Amino acid sequence: MKQAVTIGQGASCPCVFLMGSGGDGVVTAGDLLARAVANAGLHCQMVKSFGPQIRGGESGVWLQISPQPIQGPAEQVQIAVVLSWRSFGPFARQLSLAPGALVFQDEQDAALAPPDLRDAGGQPVTPRSLPLQKLADELEAPRSRNILLVGFIAGLLQLPAALIPEVLQRKFGKRGAEVAATLIKAFHRGRELADAQARPAGLPALAPVEAEARLLLSGNDAASLGALHAGVEFFAGYPITPASEIMTAMAEHLPGRGGMMIQAEDEISAICMLLGASFGGKKALTSTSGPGLSLMVEALGFATQIELPCVIIDVQRGGPSTGMPTKTEQSDLQLAVYGAHGDAPRVVIAPENVRTCFDATVKAFYLAEKYQTPVIVLSDQQLGHREETLPATAFDEGHAFRTVIARRLPDVKPGEPYKRFALGDDPVSPMAIPGMEGGTYRTSGIIHDEAGNPTVSTDLHRRMSEKLQRKMTLILAEMPGYRLEGPAHADTLLLTWGSTAGAACDAAARRTAEGRPTAVLIVELLYPLPTEALREHVARYRHVAVAELTFSGQFLRWLRANGLALEQALAIHRGGGDPLTTSEILQRMREAWT
Repeated sequence: MKQAVTIGQGASCPCVFLMGSGGDGVVTAGDLLARAVANAGLHCQMVKSFGPQIRGGESGVWLQISPQPIQGPAEQVQIAVVLSWRSFGPFARQLSLAPGALVFQDEQDAALAPPDLRDAGGQPVTPRSLPLQKLADELEAPRSRNILLVGFIAGLLQLPAALIPEVLQRKFGKRGAEVAATLIKAFHRGRELADAQARPAGLPALAPVEAEARLLLSGNDAASLGALHAGVEFFAGYPITPASEIMTAMAEHLPGRGGMMIQAEDEISAICMLLGASFGGKKALTSTSGPGLSLMVEALGFATQIELPCVIIDVQRGGPSTGMPTKTEQSDLQLAVYGAHGDAPRVVIAPENVRTCFDATVKAFYLAEKYQTPVIVLSDQQLGHREETLPATAFDEGHAFRTVIARRLPDVKPGEPYKRFALGDDPVSPMAIPGMEGGTYRTSGIIHDEAGNPTVSTDLHRRMSEKLQRKMTLILAEMPGYRLEGPAHADTLLLTWGSTAGAACDAAARRTAEGRPTAVLIVELLYPLPTEALREHVARYRHVAVAELTFSGQFLRWLRANGLALEQALAIHRGGGDPLTTSEILQRMREAWT
């Protein structure tokens, strides 16, 4: 007999949690569901979570699905399927079950279920058993539990049955018609399992909408596409979680476009190769995470000194040291803006979602080539590994800073001296490519004159430092560096950056609905910081809060260091691992301002 169930808060945007041991295929299951949802014209957001092990360990996905765009991370789960209670421990604290949530398990694992499982309202939850492994064995496909799981979830959500087989065929068809047919059969058996369950009251049927099929990309995918769009010609890097997918994409696509990808022996070698390629006239990129960026610091100062364009994508993870390789944090901010000895300005920009990972990377190449400076893109694990649906037109031309440019080359007249580091009204002096007639010059990390000759002149040191800083001033004049959204009559401002922006926007919308109009100011340009514009905005609001995912409040301290009057600002921050949620931000604001 089917048992009636009522699903609680959040069912209009249902969240499904799939969890298993490494090798159970739950990430593949989530990916198949997400691709089917994208083909249906719906919106989805999938967040992956892995253990730090190279092989084995636990893995899980949170999949939100909605007819409307999704911004913040999932708050509560309506449907959870656990394939391995033995590996469940790391997720116990993260999993918040909505009242009435359904939890399923493989019957062969039922004896290991925790006895004290409860929903967010404190009510006990009894997992329901499914014969997943038994059915997989009957199909003579013992590793098809995840495909049965796909069918089961698709049935509960009432996704049209025709959507998934098409995705299965595309993904597994190359393994042969027999394999694909078996997996499609497993999918339909999974739907039959769902038909035997009571459909939860309040859980919407996710019918296709009248819209084009959507793109499904991770932040690392989008950043890679942005680099290719901008004309990247050279990549050097060292594998590091959670940035390695960018390196893999460059290895796949660059050789066919006439470019080169090199896996270096470490991050120091990678950044030095990067600078060599840029010196030779190539648009150059590397990707890394906090430990790798730490190793690149000295070479980054060298790039600033000799005015070399280059782009570094830092997909942040929990720190310090090796930290948490598979968990997120925003704690590389200090390293990105301060990480060099001497005065070594560089550009630091931060995307806020998957689409802007593309935009930020294109913009990074634009700024690097135009202003001859290193540019760091500060992504993070939450963005890099998160998959989102995007409209098919998401990367169309016409957006700001989508222009693909090449660096300025000198027009050297025969017999005229070439001043690579010329001092004048324009701080961007044309850069010769090795072998260019008349374009020979000296370059080193030592303070130099206009021709590149080493000097100990304190006057030249001052003037060259001014030259580097004036580039930052020009960048501030060219781009706003922030985005403001929310009601014009708001009395509260929520300042944030990067991946925390989604939860901040959701929190502001809910705060506004409660009768406390709240705006959100998302800072994209972290260095040079658009201080004057931010100061003007902050001064207009009665209440100001700053939300970020760092233990020490690095962003708030950075804003204060740049002269923003935020002594009374509400500081919303904590250490990383899990992203800040809408509820956390809301709770802090309610406690501070009733």
